[in-house]
Amino acid sequence: MALGARNLISTQVFAESRFSGLPVMRPLWAEFPSDSGALLLDDQWMVGSALLVKPVTEQGASHVDAYLPPGRWYEVHGAAPLTHDSRGQRVRAKAPIEGTAPLFQRGNTIIARQRRLRRSTVAMATDPYELTVALDANGAAAGEVFLDDGVSFDFVRGGFARTAFSYANGKLSAAPAHECDARARALGVEAADGGGFAPANVVERIVVLGLPASPKAVAVAGRAVDFSWTAGALTIRRPDLPMAGAWAVDFTF
Repeated sequence: MALGARNLISTQVFAESRFSGLPVMRPLWAEFPSDSGALLLDDQWMVGSALLVKPVTEQGASHVDAYLPPGRWYEVHGAAPLTHDSRGQRVRAKAPIEGTAPLFQRGNTIIARQRRLRRSTVAMATDPYELTVALDANGAAAGEVFLDDGVSFDFVRGGFARTAFSYANGKLSAAPAHECDARARALGVEAADGGGFAPANVVERIVVLGLPASPKAVAVAGRAVDFSWTAGALTIRRPDLPMAGAWAVDFTF
């Protein structure tokens, strides 16, 4: 379970921390400074800007009551949105002893994860990724992925690839996102534009959460593909798209 959680967050959360200077684990008020309901919470936290963790802190508990700030949220292992309100809400989530701590993905985010459990990050260096697209109330989402060789310090000289993903108006797009702001250089990233690394990883699955209905057709790079629709989650298997590169997936409703 711990390996699966690491694979979920390592791709982009540590890179986000590197380029922004923000801690990997951060209190809710750091992401939601205007939400009074998040100010005094000390038993749950954000991992990066997209994931919220509510640990189990009572022996024998089978569920937890989590506070979710304003916006739309999804359980990482669920499909239907838990909240889509302008105010924060408390929700009850299952927390089986054999499972993982309740984990929630924020709407308007896209995260990448590697599902194949390996003994080390070196062994999974070329493994494929799954993209989870969590739509907000406006049907939009965005996210970035950072990839490097995972071994050397070449990334400080531009040896990395960053890809920006976005979903809007029935289209999921990917494009290189090499440019960083001045904070990256201040933190010691000498070549903040990147682009000096060409990963072999591909996208082997795309999951879209929050669509109001199943699309009539899905086309990957102009090619019609099969998809499945279950309880509000659309899944595309084996699109085999590059993790670093430009492409588009079109949804016809």
